[in-house]
Amino acid sequence: FSPLHGRRLRARARDLQREAARLPAARAAERIGTAIVQNQVVILEGQTGSGKSTQVPQIALDLLWCRRLNHRKVVHVCPLIEPLRCLHGRLEDEMDASGQIQLATGRVSRLGKSDWFVLMTAGVLLHMWGDIVKHPTIMIFDEAHLRTTPYSELFHMVLPMVRDKRIKLVVMSATLNSDTLGICLPVSPTPL
Repeated sequence: FSPLHGRRLRARARDLQREAARLPAARAAERIGTAIVQNQVVILEGQTGSGKSTQVPQIALDLLWCRRLNHRKVVHVCPLIEPLRCLHGRLEDEMDASGQIQLATGRVSRLGKSDWFVLMTAGVLLHMWGDIVKHPTIMIFDEAHLRTTPYSELFHMVLPMVRDKRIKLVVMSATLNSDTLGICLPVSPTPL
C-alpha cells in the first residue's frame, strides 16, 4: 500500500518497492521511524545509495498515515534542483502517486490545501516559510553537508520551532560533518 494515499500499489510500484526494500534505509525503517517519533531532531548518516532520500520520506508519511504522529505535512528539502526533480520522479513511481507529490522549485510555486507531502529547494522554503509552518510539520533536510546560505538560514529558523515541538527535523547526508552540525543541533547522528 502507498504511504501517500493508502491504496494498493500497481505492479510497477510494487516492483520498485521490492527493490527498495534491500536498501539500508528501508531495512532500518522501524528504527528510523521510532527515532522520528521519539526525538525532535534525527540526524541520519548513510552512504550514497543507501536509500535515505527515497525511503525516509516514505517512513515519515507512514508515521502520519498510521497516526503515530500528529503532524500534518512532510516537507523534503534539498538545496539542488536537479536531484530534487529526479527524487520527485522516483518517489511518484515508487509510491504509485503520479501527480500527487508537490514539487516546488521556484518562487512562483504555490501549495494547495491538500499538499501534505512537498519536495522543495531551500530557497523556496525560505520564501514559503510562513505557509509551511502554520501546522505541525516533519521537515527533512537532505544533502545537509551542502551548507548554502539558504540552508544555513533555515537551520537557524527551524531551531526555535523544533524546541517548541512544532517541527520534527530529520537531517540527512552521506558526508555530513556531525561535529560541525552538533554545534547547532545537540543530538547524536544515527548511522544507517
